[in-house]
Amino acid sequence: MRRVLKNMILIVLILTMALPTNYMVNASDNGVEIEESYVKSEKAVLSADLMGYTTDDEEMVRVIVELEDAPIIEYATEKGVKVDDLTQGFVDSKTEELLIVQDDVIEEFDNVVSRFEVHEQFTNVFNGFSTTVKYGDLTELASIPEVKSLSLSNEYERPEPQMVN
Repeated sequence: MRRVLKNMILIVLILTMALPTNYMVNASDNGVEIEESYVKSEKAVLSADLMGYTTDDEEMVRVIVELEDAPIIEYATEKGVKVDDLTQGFVDSKTEELLIVQDDVIEEFDNVVSRFEVHEQFTNVFNGFSTTVKYGDLTELASIPEVKSLSLSNEYERPEPQMVN
């Protein structure tokens, strides 16, 4: 009985993770179209948290840009090893390749919009970068072919320590 209950709980957890129910916004040539997304689109996707985030197109928002190319951890997973078990030369060359594509996307975006700032670039677990852009420029960023998705970035500030006597 206990084993059956554990199996049922496991199945429910797997199904809740495998069947997302959030809404996504797909960038298209005609503007932004809203659709219920259960399958990954071939177009870049603006996450639901960006949809309707603000009505001011000039407001600066910090977003995470995910690119199409696989991060380094996926290569390790395909080989059935840990990232630490990959040769340093392989990791260095893949990192360089991913950063070159990221820099190309950043350069392409720079040609389209006037104001944005790149904060961090990621290659190991996630292939992408964080940037601050005008909300109105998000569809331009999503239209770049290498861009897979855009998500609102949570910014956290370190609290100041409060000295108590």
